[in-house]
Amino acid sequence: MYGYEWTSKNGIYKLVPNAKVIKEIRPVFKEELDYFGLNMYWKYPNTEAPLLWAEGIRRYIFNGELVAEAIGGGFYTKPTINVKKEGLKLKAISIHALWKENERLMLGLEKTAIEFIRKVHEDYSKRGMKFVVAFSGGKDSLVLLDLVAKSLRPDEFVVIFSNTGMELNATIKAVERAKEHWSKLHFYEAASHMTPDETWDAFGPPGRRLRWCCSVHKSVPTILKLREITGDYDAKVVLFDGVRKEESAARAMYDAIGEGVKNINQINVSPILEWGTAEIYLYLFKYNIFFNDLYREGLNRVGCSICPMSSGWRDHLSYGMHKREIQPLLGKVE
Repeated sequence: MYGYEWTSKNGIYKLVPNAKVIKEIRPVFKEELDYFGLNMYWKYPNTEAPLLWAEGIRRYIFNGELVAEAIGGGFYTKPTINVKKEGLKLKAISIHALWKENERLMLGLEKTAIEFIRKVHEDYSKRGMKFVVAFSGGKDSLVLLDLVAKSLRPDEFVVIFSNTGMELNATIKAVERAKEHWSKLHFYEAASHMTPDETWDAFGPPGRRLRWCCSVHKSVPTILKLREITGDYDAKVVLFDGVRKEESAARAMYDAIGEGVKNINQINVSPILEWGTAEIYLYLFKYNIFFNDLYREGLNRVGCSICPMSSGWRDHLSYGMHKREIQPLLGKVE
């Protein structure tokens, strides 16, 4: 995982191996700026390109300078934007310049990941194991899928999307776009036989101390789908996932290869475990891989529309922009 430093070029950061502070970073698009009314303070073009960056999710950075910060927020409360610098004239960030600044390190990261995936396949195929890519429609799984697609033949693995029934429509659309983008790959969908409406009534809304939702709507349906695909109840499977250490303190303790950590017949392999968000977004931009539209709205995570582990920032964006979608489940919490 690299840190980054800001250069003198518009919106261009440079990856560095030994940064003292590593912050999560994300691109900021016109849709987010419009939603928070920042067009009243800044001028910017109507473009699909990123216009600036946000560090630590809420701190808007323009050429290394903090120019605004989002404060507070929740489902029913819109975050307040504390504009620290007015009259900015933003322009589209050059993806070409961003890549050229970081090309050597990024190509090294990509090469290392591809070699790792191929080595894992070589080692475990000798043991007769099947190979799966876990796909969510988010940024990490997009990078993961592209790396695996570059490493292995389409007939050497399958892709499984765990449809919890709680994703926002934009994520479902991202999955359909992925099927078009990687049209030669074999996609499958895993889903519980119970709808979220039924499980929330049966178990109550998921909580931080009892997150039954991951087992009921993700892990178990995926295991059942794998058994269906292989026709073998005890099939041994290598599952490539998009887990990254930067995401949480718990994941920072993970190993790149974990045997039996989820279930006894599954080996979890995390090719991008050491990647930071700066590298993730740079890879997506460089190879022109589509974005889940939720990132354009300001979300730093996709996944379930309502989650007990979510932040006030993400809660509000889900509610503020997709109220009609999330209201049925939110109504159960209310």
